[in-house]
Amino acid sequence: MEVDRSYALIHLDNVLNNYLELKKLVGDRDVMAVVKADAYGHGSIPISRHLEANGCKYFAVASIEEAIELREGGIKGEILIFGRTSPENFKYLSRYDLIQTVYSEEYAGLLAESSLEFRIHLNIDTGMSRFGFYLHKHEDLFKVANTIERINGFENLNLEGIYTHFADSDDPSSDFCATQFSIFSELLDELKRRGIGPLLKHAANSAATLAYPNTYLDMVRVGIAMYGYPPRHTSANLLPVMEVFSKVSSVRLVTESDTVSYGRTYHPNHKEKIATVAIGYADGYNRLLSNDDYLMWKNHKLPVIGRVCMDAIMIKIDGLNIRDGDFVEVFGLTKKMESMCEKLRTIPYEILCAVSKRVKRIYEK
Repeated sequence: MEVDRSYALIHLDNVLNNYLELKKLVGDRDVMAVVKADAYGHGSIPISRHLEANGCKYFAVASIEEAIELREGGIKGEILIFGRTSPENFKYLSRYDLIQTVYSEEYAGLLAESSLEFRIHLNIDTGMSRFGFYLHKHEDLFKVANTIERINGFENLNLEGIYTHFADSDDPSSDFCATQFSIFSELLDELKRRGIGPLLKHAANSAATLAYPNTYLDMVRVGIAMYGYPPRHTSANLLPVMEVFSKVSSVRLVTESDTVSYGRTYHPNHKEKIATVAIGYADGYNRLLSNDDYLMWKNHKLPVIGRVCMDAIMIKIDGLNIRDGDFVEVFGLTKKMESMCEKLRTIPYEILCAVSKRVKRIYEK
């Protein structure tokens, strides 16, 4: 079916390029592809299939539902679930050969009460204050190590890995990443001293992978960098994976006596040629960009005018031969998303994840 509104062009070879660029940085260590939230809006199954076909062995998701979707989509590699799986769904962990994150001794106990066997990684909270075994201070070390030793004793729990997550590794002015890694390393040393392991150890997210080679351990976890938006300066050639285009649905002339869109916030100073474009906040185009963004057409900037509607925005097209049915670029390779991030005071993650299901994904190698 022909695209009548908006579409996202997903460059599969760009995500592969980014994966391989990151592999160059980490050498013989594994790279875990973070494909939660439908691969940050790119499509978890097509992205994962392309990566797996080219050597990726590890994937990470947020929930059991996302993990099952990958398995039923044909992904055979290791799948780590970051989030909590409810006891009524424990059977699926075993059935689909998934790795469950464990955050507490209580949760490990729930898994241990089952007659099934489970593969687990432990999440250690070294400063994120979100999930995991609380290890913010050195005096917490032996308490956490003792807890892990007890969990390691559960017969039906196969303790395969351990990880932490950095809170501000994207901030060059902060040394908190080093603080977190130091205390995590102390725990790893203590567990090794107690004979617990071998464990697959991972800590580096996208920012740390680009900036802190000392945190690589056995594996790194990459999300946003793999989709072409590095959170730290890097010499790696990372390419945006998603481009969003939308169709012009109407072209008209307005005069200085007219106003444009809800609230009448745009008043032409003279006769202007404008176009209505079939994308709005229901598609993920943020309403805060009203009167404060532009689209692109053949290297021409097209200012967004008036308030963003649910299904449409209006743009100025003076002097251009844009017609009904033409497509304009919302963001991608020509219109850089970073300008939108600055105006919205947000990060690429949010804009990518906000691109709704109404925007058709088209995959291109």
